[in-house]
Amino acid sequence: MPEKALLVIDVDHACGWRVKDIRSNSSKRLVARNIKAQLANWRARNGLIVFVVYGRDATGQEAQVNGRKQENCVVCDRNDSARLAKFLEHRHGNTHELAFVKKDTDAFTNQNLAEYLKKKSVTEVVLAGCQTFSCVRTTAQGAAEAGFNITLLRDLVFAPFDKHYDTEERWLDLIRATIQMNSNSKLSVKIE
Repeated sequence: MPEKALLVIDVDHACGWRVKDIRSNSSKRLVARNIKAQLANWRARNGLIVFVVYGRDATGQEAQVNGRKQENCVVCDRNDSARLAKFLEHRHGNTHELAFVKKDTDAFTNQNLAEYLKKKSVTEVVLAGCQTFSCVRTTAQGAAEAGFNITLLRDLVFAPFDKHYDTEERWLDLIRATIQMNSNSKLSVKIE
């Protein structure tokens, strides 16, 4: 039973993850390559992978049910602006990877996400995707409030940490503040 789950947040067309967008932005291209490699590693060891995309029409439904692809996958078959990036190679069928639609920046506003992870015995969420200081940050805070430990994969988030945007320490401080407000003081947050 898994203790960790990889959450890939908002790697979709709406956030600029089309092939042409990735080619035109060297930072994003590097992050895309790193995410693809990490997905290959998690898939090779049968790790739990969950995709999350934003959608105003979120109903809390997952993309697949009981390993079968639904008629319309809520992350692959969305309208063009919200479609999951093709390089992720989202899996359906017997080797499916669940996906959730969120209504807000925090993926845990979809209550089914926390329920699903707890059923799978997940205690730690490993975060990748974008936007580092918006959706990834608020998802980390939502994970802390739901009782999960958090690991942020430094090389798998966009926008990158830099002196002009923000720093790793600032990101950690924001999440630590959420954890301190949480009654479960055993929670931890780290950047790898």
